[in-house]
Amino acid sequence: MIRSRRRKLQVVQTEPGQENAELAPLLSLRPSAIWKQVRQEHLSFWFACGYLFFEYVRPQTIYPAIAFFPWTAMFAVGALLLSFGDKARKPTGSPISKLIVTYGVIVFLSACFAYDPGLSFEHLMDYFNWVLIYFAIVRTIFTPRRFFIFFLLYMLCNFKMSQHGFLSWAARGFTFDIDGVGGAPGWFQNSGEFGIQLCIFTPLIVAFVLAVRPYCSRWIRYGLYLVPVTAIGSTVASASRGALVGLFAASLWALKTTKYFIRTMIVGIILATAVYFTIPPESKQRFENSGSDRTSLHRLDRWHKGWMVMLENPMLGIGHKNWERYYRDHLNYGVPGTPLVHNMFVESGTEHGFLGVGTLILLIGTSFVINGRTRKLAKAQQDTFSFYVAHGLDAATIGMVISASFVTVLYYPYVWIQAAFVAALNNSVSPVIDKKIAR
Repeated sequence: MIRSRRRKLQVVQTEPGQENAELAPLLSLRPSAIWKQVRQEHLSFWFACGYLFFEYVRPQTIYPAIAFFPWTAMFAVGALLLSFGDKARKPTGSPISKLIVTYGVIVFLSACFAYDPGLSFEHLMDYFNWVLIYFAIVRTIFTPRRFFIFFLLYMLCNFKMSQHGFLSWAARGFTFDIDGVGGAPGWFQNSGEFGIQLCIFTPLIVAFVLAVRPYCSRWIRYGLYLVPVTAIGSTVASASRGALVGLFAASLWALKTTKYFIRTMIVGIILATAVYFTIPPESKQRFENSGSDRTSLHRLDRWHKGWMVMLENPMLGIGHKNWERYYRDHLNYGVPGTPLVHNMFVESGTEHGFLGVGTLILLIGTSFVINGRTRKLAKAQQDTFSFYVAHGLDAATIGMVISASFVTVLYYPYVWIQAAFVAALNNSVSPVIDKKIAR
């Protein structure tokens, strides 16, 4: 009886190397192996994947004939509801989940005491939609195989955008365009927003390639090497200074954390040199004019006014989604242009006060702590895939933070989907012990 219980316990607990053993068929990227695994998964997982596809590829916008239904909402709500019927044992809550909820409380309180409460409550779902989507992902993606397939789909959706951006740039002879290239319709259609997503995607695809290359065939491996090229090229083609700075910062972070410092530095220097010589002269001129050109002056003016508003309304700000209304009523002077504050953190601080922006910074900082825990678990379990992806998530967060400091994108997918991936990856490597068997 004792031997039998010990055998059962070993099946439930996470043994060293077990993750790689589980993922071995998937790491080869053979479609038959991936499809075989997808067919075995719960319906909630299918819905989560459906949400990701419709959110990042936007076929409903590309093909108006199928735009008769709110696909992303249906898949997100469906994934969350169906997750309650998934009998698989789920991990305990994440600190990130608590911070997501805490920020929601702050958003609600800021709406109650807003400059225009009616406007706040009208747009309350601009934030709470992401709360729903976050929990739909973390309640659905909590095993190594589910995370791998979900992450692979995320890479494919981003690759669709990066290769389109790269080919569009190539079609015009790699020349400069002030509007830059954009991504999929919706969140990433404009070049600035697309550039932020590329700052997230590029470190993640590099981590993904490093993790799966020992398991892939030679031709798949060669094809994978081209994907980061399209991401870097699309970043240059986006003509976004913030995106280039964000990508550079992510690269420095990767250099700082790698144990192969000399090798990585040499590769980095080669890539940086190649990127420098591919940047059109007009883009280089824009960097030289930073701080004195029209867009720079516009941003500096809005940041200054945003800081003033934060100091005047320190606790909860002027209210959720109230910045533009408040700006037109009280601050519409100085540098002309849109009221947009062009900084994710100033946007949070003006609307939700120092409580809001402090929680946002704590959420981002906590993601680094969680990724550190993930790497320790992955290293103990000889799980190289999760180890590399956790490093990639760190670098992607750096790229996101830097590039999003020049654009008004608090209610875009960046922070909230990134947080979901950090929590889901940690959940997928955390050992789950069935207490009934243990007893």
